[in-house]
Amino acid sequence: MEIQCYKCGAALEEGTPFCEHCRAPQIRVVTAAPEYSPGMAQIPYPKTYSDRIEWPVAFRAAAIAGSIGAFLMLTPLGLLGLGMVTSGLLAIVIYRSRATPESGLSVGAGTRLGALSGLIGSAVFAVLATLVVAVFHLGPMLREKMRESIQQAAARSADPQAQQAVEFFKTPQGFVTSLIVVAIFLFVAFVVLSAAGGAIGALVMRKKDGA
Repeated sequence: MEIQCYKCGAALEEGTPFCEHCRAPQIRVVTAAPEYSPGMAQIPYPKTYSDRIEWPVAFRAAAIAGSIGAFLMLTPLGLLGLGMVTSGLLAIVIYRSRATPESGLSVGAGTRLGALSGLIGSAVFAVLATLVVAVFHLGPMLREKMRESIQQAAARSADPQAQQAVEFFKTPQGFVTSLIVVAIFLFVAFVVLSAAGGAIGALVMRKKDGA
């Protein structure tokens, strides 16, 4: 049985490995296309968990989460710092909803994103607390509460320096100093607890992805 060369069209005997005229190979292997299965479309693209953060998206997520956390700190959720932890958790949720779907956050990246939300949240909370004190004229009451707390702490100590500290904090300069100390404490607490919330959020999201 004769066949034709696919290249030059010359007549050849069946089974001839090369064309006698143009030397083109006559044996070609045809591979079958893979069969399509409906289940193949359901296989998700694998997520990668790295320390890389899409910072434009991260800043927006941290700003929203930090602001919400600051508002929560003015509610009963502010007790025990739950509003701060919530800030870090929300930062992860918002970030994951807006970032590249295939990318996931490692625990380290989640911690940094949570800390960023805490940094923003502490600034927002400072502004909100200042407005609340100014609008409701809570300055004198706040000063009296702080003075009572200091006196109670000093009463439990027999150290003469404790009494001197009480007298200092009764002065306007002492009151300002105490406010600065409280502000620094709240700032550190906001960043640390929000970072913890971010780490927890990254772990929760990873388990949700089945990783």
